[in-house]
Amino acid sequence: MALLHRSVFGSRLMWLLVTIWLFAGVIVFTAMSTMQFLSMAVITTTFIIPERPMEFPSVTICNANRFRKSVLQRHILECSNTSTTYST
Repeated sequence: MALLHRSVFGSRLMWLLVTIWLFAGVIVFTAMSTMQFLSMAVITTTFIIPERPMEFPSVTICNANRFRKSVLQRHILECSNTSTTYST
């Protein structure tokens, strides 16, 4: 029975040491990779090269009003010049 207990204890100790060693390796590798990544300089160069000169876009302002001022003024003048009498 004592031999079996030593074998199980040795196996568990071995797996515990392997797990700790691998976990430490992951932490060291991650730290080294992060330090290497952060040490790299980032250089960006931007150029704006137009393909052709841009022309000013034509703009159309549309009057959505159906009434024209000249027609309304003429109508108002006609109405004011004619006198309408109503018989009661």
